[in-house]
Amino acid sequence: MAVRTENSIVRGLALLLIGGCMFAGCTCNGSKPVPVPTPRPQVVAPTATRVVPAASPTQVVQPATATVAPAATPTAAPAAAVDSARRAECERYVAVLSGRTQDRALLDNPEVRGLALQLADLVTCGAVLSDSDALCSRLIPEGHGPSGMCRHTRAMLHELRNYPKGRSFLFDEIDWKDCHEISSLPPTYCDTFRDAMRSGDPKDCARTGDGATMCRAYLNLDKSSCRLEGKLREAVVELPHRKEGEPKGKVKVERVLTYFCEQAIVNRGAFKQGLKALAESGSPREREFARAALGEPDACASFAQSAMEICMGLAAPTSAPAGTPAAPGSAATDQKAAAQPATPGTAAAPADKAAGATPGAAPAATAATSEKQ
Repeated sequence: MAVRTENSIVRGLALLLIGGCMFAGCTCNGSKPVPVPTPRPQVVAPTATRVVPAASPTQVVQPATATVAPAATPTAAPAAAVDSARRAECERYVAVLSGRTQDRALLDNPEVRGLALQLADLVTCGAVLSDSDALCSRLIPEGHGPSGMCRHTRAMLHELRNYPKGRSFLFDEIDWKDCHEISSLPPTYCDTFRDAMRSGDPKDCARTGDGATMCRAYLNLDKSSCRLEGKLREAVVELPHRKEGEPKGKVKVERVLTYFCEQAIVNRGAFKQGLKALAESGSPREREFARAALGEPDACASFAQSAMEICMGLAAPTSAPAGTPAAPGSAATDQKAAAQPATPGTAAAPADKAAGATPGAAPAATAATSEKQ
């Protein structure tokens, strides 16, 4: 009994010691305290864990910023649509200016009229293609140098197309009308002269009477023979007065017609080779005009391209298009007339005439000045 009691006491003390070790923080081997890991710095780990999430919002911002780029896409679409609409509009403008479409209402559009003034070559080419002065008269104000060039070019190429064996491109419809304005000429002179030019037969020159020598000068492209014969040499024409109250002067008809004859031969003689040759080997402007007269599909293409670039804002507008005569009456007009022998209606149509003076007045004035000298 005593042994059991002793054993029970021993087990009780052992349990007591174990319990003391558990709650007092000592070991069973002695009284040294056991280091507690809790206060060590490793506890910072949870703090670092909190820092990592703190950085996450910063990283999330980048995708948010990147999503701004797609937002620009809807803006590009309307811009492309505007460009496409503008191109279609410009194509309509160019088509009517080049004579390929007929739209009288569009010809009154201020922007179309503005383009026409900058692009006289395109309007001229359109007039040749449509074989009508309508574009010249409607889009290029009368009394401007380009207006005379436009009408003369159209008329000259009309003659060249319809009378390829003749020389009527030297005496076109505009010249024929001017001729009728000279009252001192016989009533039948201008008509018989044009008939001889269209036939190209020197025998028909006899019907012009005292103008036979000049008629043959045209047919032979011989400016040294630009003269009248007989009584017609003594005929005179009155000059229109330049200022109110200023008396009218007079000049001989021969000087007027000689001037036209010489200028026509010098400035238009190259066109004797015909439309097909001009379309292949002429100057760039001559080729475009010749192709228009022949009705070729690509006629006026280079002029149309320039017009599209200006209309679309890709090129700066020009106040004096290439190939367009200078302002009527300026010194540059005379210089360009000599420098552009292939441009009909430039030198052949004097500046004053192109500016709306009475037909024949400008050459007559030139002749009068020569007489005084």
